[in-house]
Order: sequence, then C-alpha cells, then structure tokens
Amino acid sequence: MRSHRALLACLAVLCVLPAMHPGDIQWVGDEPMLIAGALRANGHHSAATHGLTGTAGAAYGPFPTWLYQAYLAVSSNLVVLVALRAILMTGVLALSLLWLCRTLGLWPWFIPALLCSPYLWFYARALWDNTFNLPLCALAFASTTSFLCRGRPWTLFLALGCCVAMVLTHLMAFAFVVPVTLYLGVRARTRLRQLWWQLALLGGAGLAVSFPYLSVLRASIAGEGGTPPMPGGWLFPLFGGRILSAQRIDDIFGAEWLAHDTGAWGRLAGLAGIVSLLAFALVWAGLGVAVVTARGGLRTPSAGADRVRGEAALLALLIVAGQMVLDGLTAKAGFTHYFNATWIAFALLAWLAVDSLRARGLRAAVATVLAASTLTVSLYLLVRIHRSGPARLPYGATLANQVEVARELNRYGPGTTIRVEVINVLRFPIALAVLRALSPVPGPPLPAATLRLVYATDDPVDGRIRIVQN
Repeated sequence: MRSHRALLACLAVLCVLPAMHPGDIQWVGDEPMLIAGALRANGHHSAATHGLTGTAGAAYGPFPTWLYQAYLAVSSNLVVLVALRAILMTGVLALSLLWLCRTLGLWPWFIPALLCSPYLWFYARALWDNTFNLPLCALAFASTTSFLCRGRPWTLFLALGCCVAMVLTHLMAFAFVVPVTLYLGVRARTRLRQLWWQLALLGGAGLAVSFPYLSVLRASIAGEGGTPPMPGGWLFPLFGGRILSAQRIDDIFGAEWLAHDTGAWGRLAGLAGIVSLLAFALVWAGLGVAVVTARGGLRTPSAGADRVRGEAALLALLIVAGQMVLDGLTAKAGFTHYFNATWIAFALLAWLAVDSLRARGLRAAVATVLAASTLTVSLYLLVRIHRSGPARLPYGATLANQVEVARELNRYGPGTTIRVEVINVLRFPIALAVLRALSPVPGPPLPAATLRLVYATDDPVDGRIRIVQN
C-alpha cells in the first residue's frame, strides 16, 4: 500500500512538471496557425471543418482546433491554456499506463521512466495538433486491452471513440487505428456481433461528426501525386525507442544552442542523452519478448492474464508493422513526432523487456537509469530555457516573451513602423499577429514611432527578443 501511494505521488509530480513555466513554450508556425484557425471559426460562429494543411497538401483533422475553440470562447490567455493542456495530456497518459498496468499485470514502477522522456515533456506543452495523438493512442490501447480481457462494452466504445478522435487529429493516426480496428474485428467478432446496434449508432455518430472533414480531405488530396516509397521509411519504426529517450532532441532545441553550454550542467545533460540510448535497447529486446509473449499467450485457452498480455503484445507488433507500412509508403523518416500516434506500442515493448527481468534489483536498476537520464535532460531544458533563453533557431522566442512584445506593440498608435531583425518573426509573421489580436489595447495609444524588433542580447544563440525605439 505504501509503495502504491509512493508511485501515485511520483506520477503526480511528473504530471505537473510539464506545466511549470508554461510561457516558455515554442511559438512559431503551426501553433499560431492553429490558434488563428480557432479564432476564425469562432468568429464565424461555427465549428472548424479541418485543421492545418500538411506539406503534401492534405488537410488535417479539426479535433485540436475544436478544443482550442472551446477554450478561446471563455479565455484568451494562452499561457493558462498551455498549463491546462500539459496537465491534461500527462494526466491521461499516466492514467492510461496505470490502467494498462493493471490489465496486463505489468511492473508499475516503469511508468515514471516512460513519463520522464523530454519528448513527452515537450509535446505535452506544445500547442501542436500532432501531439494530441499521444494520450489518445495510450487511452485507446488501454481500453482495447481491457475490452479484450473483460468484454465490457464501454471500454470498446471508448477505444473506438479515441480512434475517431485520432483520425480527426492527424493522418499519421492510421498506423494505429487500422491495426487496432482490424484486430478487434478478427479477435472479438462474436462480442462485436452482440453489440451490433450500439456499434451502428456509434459509427453513425462518428460519420456525422467526421463528414465535413472527410469532404475537405477528399478535395485536398484530389489530384495529388503519390509519394515514391522511401527505403528508410520502412526501417524507421525500428528506431521508435527514440521517443522514450533524449536522442535527437537537438532537432527541436537546436544543436548549436545545446553545444553552446560548456558548463557542468550542460555536460551532464549531454552524458544523460547518451545514457538514454538504453531506450533503444529495451524496445529492440521488447520486440523479441513480444513475439514470445504473443505466441505463449494466444495458445492459452482461458482468458487470463497471460492470454490478454499475449493479445496486447501481438497488437503492439501489429502497430509497429502499421507504422512501417505508413512510413514506407509515404516516405516519412527522421522526425520523432512521426511516432506520436504509435508511441504506446514502443512504450509497451520496452515495458515488456523490463518486466521480463526476473531479478527485482536489475529491473529497478534499468528503470532508474533510464528515468534518471531522461529526467536530467527534461529538467535541464526546463531550467535553461527559463533562465538564459531558448535557441534562436529553430525554437525561437518563447510564447511569454512574444506576448510581452505584442502587448508593447499594441501601445503604439496608427502609423507606427516596425523594422524586424529577428529570423523567426520574419519567417512566421502570423505568430505576433495572433498574439496582438488576443492582447488588449492598454489605454490611450502612444504616439506613432519607428520601432525595431531585435534580439535581446548579443549572445548568438539566445532567442529572446525585445523592442527598441529609433
């Protein structure tokens, strides 16, 4: 009982961690475009029909925009939105992992090691559409395994509802949704036939909600040429352990910015990143454990713990295979966020590998090493961004910094000219434009002036910005 309370306390701390310094999030291209889309839809007094447009021209789903529409209807404070979103995201992840742990009888103390990932810390905070699939896939997987174990209808409806929400979030969700729905159709067909009328109602509701988006999606992909398969895309899912580690974190925070810190704290974070390679080994070992677990579990005639663990292991393998097919056919490779919709499969593979260690001390040591390495990097990023500023590229000035600048700009009257000398502001002018639209005009305007938007310091990697008057 004491161990259970300690675990819950640990998870509570990890759920609050991403909500610390919420104003320090990245605010560049996709995030302000999502908020702008929500503001536009609210201005038209209607629900958005789609979200962002992908690089290949396909429209992504409106589910994230709907959530932001609901929030913006009652508040314009984006910093508070970040904090609420971070707690909700990590809370759903933690509860889903606890549910999965209880269903499969897994070792519970590996959950903190999974939640310490700097990628999960960053994605929980970022106002980005793709990231919503992290908690949705975890909740869908946990409810699917619970349904396979106990057959309760509400768990099936929850799983399918999450799948619909995932498709309405990002098309990468098909790597998860297709294997899960096909597996349920094959393995639970008898139970599904018993629930046919409830499933028909759920399917009708899902189609009604999705129809406006599906119409937009069909129009957006009409005439688009196919993408030639990429050999690396087929193999890229074998590196899914990256999302559990701190590897390639410089893709988000900037290699130059990370290398610029030569102090002890920076060197420790670099060493921790190397140690976090352990996550790759656990996922690769978990592939073998999952094959053995699936074979043994599915041969068990009774619907016990071994049986459902075998079902979950096989489902995780099928999801990884789905990711291989999607990445190979769409020529996707290289970026960690490609794993957001299938994250739970890689988490389960690593978990199975750790759970297979019979020596309790060894199991605890492996989990502790992984958690310590990834948590060190997460805390390093949290503290360094807040104290000395983020990278100029690709991260750019934080949301809080840009909100401050937007409010100051709104003080000046018509006729004010602004000379921009900040790279990310030149690349993404919509970022400040959205914040200026959300920021109230503070009293009587100041006289028109000639202003310059510049970097706040001479440090070549510091992304903070400020306004100076000529």
